[in-house]
Amino acid sequence: MQPRRRCVGGVSGQLVWVVLVWSWRMLVEAQQAPKTDPIEVAALNAIFARWGLTASPQWNISGEPCSGFASDGIDWDNRPNITPFIKCDCSYNTNTVCHITRLRLRELNVIGQIPSELQNLTYLVDLDMGRNYLTGAIPSFIGTFSRMQYLSLGSSALSGPLPKELGNLTNLISLRVSDNEFTGKIPDYLGSLPNLVELAFHGNSFEGPIPESLSNLTKLTTLRLGDIVNGSSSLAFISNLASLSLLDLSFNNITGQIPQSLLNLGNIQSLFLGNNSLTGRLPEVISSSLKTIDLSYNQLNGSLPSWATQNNLQFNKYQSKFYTYSKNNGTTERIIQPEKADIFAFGVLMLEIVAGRPNTINSLEESKIYLFEWLWSLYEKAQALGIVDPSLKEFNKDEAFRVICVALLCTQGSPHQRPPMSKVVAMLTGEAEVAEVVAKPSYINEWLLRDGNQSYITCSYTGSTTSDFSTKRENTHLLSQQRSLELDTKEVS
Repeated sequence: MQPRRRCVGGVSGQLVWVVLVWSWRMLVEAQQAPKTDPIEVAALNAIFARWGLTASPQWNISGEPCSGFASDGIDWDNRPNITPFIKCDCSYNTNTVCHITRLRLRELNVIGQIPSELQNLTYLVDLDMGRNYLTGAIPSFIGTFSRMQYLSLGSSALSGPLPKELGNLTNLISLRVSDNEFTGKIPDYLGSLPNLVELAFHGNSFEGPIPESLSNLTKLTTLRLGDIVNGSSSLAFISNLASLSLLDLSFNNITGQIPQSLLNLGNIQSLFLGNNSLTGRLPEVISSSLKTIDLSYNQLNGSLPSWATQNNLQFNKYQSKFYTYSKNNGTTERIIQPEKADIFAFGVLMLEIVAGRPNTINSLEESKIYLFEWLWSLYEKAQALGIVDPSLKEFNKDEAFRVICVALLCTQGSPHQRPPMSKVVAMLTGEAEVAEVVAKPSYINEWLLRDGNQSYITCSYTGSTTSDFSTKRENTHLLSQQRSLELDTKEVS
């Protein structure tokens, strides 16, 4: 009988060796877990200390910035409510070094200039500092962020001209600087940023004209450029922008006619050209993709083309405080004469569209005669959607409520309480949040104030409204709005 083999040495010894080597490698790798670049850590700490910010434990685990949510590989757009927030790329130096690539400091109510320490975050591809109280100019070091793709500095108090160094950011996909206090010419170098898909410049005090170089931005899907303080522009640069989906050029003193090529753009869905100096007749054909057109407050003339009454088209040609309603093939349309812009009137228009009725219908029960009075009673009961046109069987409740709230903001008693048109558009499209409405709006039926005399007209809605204002209630109702309308007159005169 042969002796039994003992389990020592041989294979067993090799197995022990493999286990030891594997354990050692795991220990080394654990000791060499990727660390955030110390220069970037110092910069981030300095910025946070300056503004009294605290990093979230969701991404700053045990004092390591590039940990947790910051390095988990999930798109930060899926976590829009985390702010401040960073995202990192930890693939550098064979997965041992992390660089901060995205920084969100949005809606933190921070005050002051853009901190100089920011320039040490040289790997940034996405910087969002919107909706704060930033002041001063955009620093020239902005041009060192060669990797930058998304830059959002909107809704603050930044001022001065845009730095020429901004033109170095040739990888930019989205540039938002709307609703600030920027001045000077709109830079020609914008046309040399070939990757731009979104450009938002409205709500500033830029000088015209709109540079023709923007015609080079053939990838643009969204262009918002408004509130130019002087100089006239044309729409000639638009014809090359075949990718446009949303175009807002309101308040720019754009002259000339609306070219047929603009309305032919195959991807255009929303077109805002209100409050300009456009003249002539409307083109006869529009793209089938168009869903919303605003041509209000221009000097357009001639008969309306057939597309103006399409049921699937929201068409605003509101151009004056005087308007009538008429029925045309079952579609309600406004026919208006040119006059100065009025945010109040736009608010009335929005609510009339949502409700499917004019501001005043005397034949209804007392609580529903005045549209805004009826709305406010519902709003205070958290039932504002009760105002929506009953013929709409299916609609997006969130979008409808947003429009209602914006209409209430536009119809506040004092002009200084109403948002500018650029902010109205931003709220309607979801770019800006809609503030809570805490003050009861003013109610008017269309007033005309001339030479200190008061007169008024009402909308006719195919027999549903009368112009009889003889009752004591209506006279009292109108007189209560005199103060608001006096303020309006001062604002638009």
